[in-house]
Amino acid sequence: MKHNKQMIQQENGSEEIKKGSFPWVKIVITLALVVVVGYFGFTCEVREGNCAVILRFGAPRAEITEAGLYFKLPWPFETVTVYDDRLQYLESNHLETTTKDNRNIIIQSYALWSIEDPLQFHNSIGSQEKVESYINDQIFSATNSVLGSYELKSLLSLEKEEIRSDEIQEKIYQAVKTTCEASYGITVSDISI
Repeated sequence: MKHNKQMIQQENGSEEIKKGSFPWVKIVITLALVVVVGYFGFTCEVREGNCAVILRFGAPRAEITEAGLYFKLPWPFETVTVYDDRLQYLESNHLETTTKDNRNIIIQSYALWSIEDPLQFHNSIGSQEKVESYINDQIFSATNSVLGSYELKSLLSLEKEEIRSDEIQEKIYQAVKTTCEASYGITVSDISI
């Protein structure tokens, strides 16, 4: 009989363990879930070499230019659009243009650019996939404008003093740089033909 009572008490004790005599396990699991959901729902990480724009219901709320961990509201209230703001290389399409002396030439340019103002970049272009066409258009326009005021001998000549390619490149660079900074939030570091 005593033995039966001890068996019943042991069974009752094991049932208590099963029923929840360890509430701290549930608390730890709940806290872990809250931390994970809070971290992924209420923060965003911007890595080195990136910039970001935080959007609240599609409208820009903040721009981030420094790497780090930032707080935001969870989706669908706020979303984060991240852009690569490192120096980028762009090789333009072949461009056929006419010089002042009505000579057709085909040239190709390259440009080095980076995002300077993420908010303006987001509002004007919105996607890094489209940026090359915008810069190409500016290079095309500036090249046509500048080369139209120079003769062919300013680019190709046997006389060293007639060649003005550095001056031509500088004028193209300044025209593209000014437009890209003002309109797109992009800094153009170099353009060469």
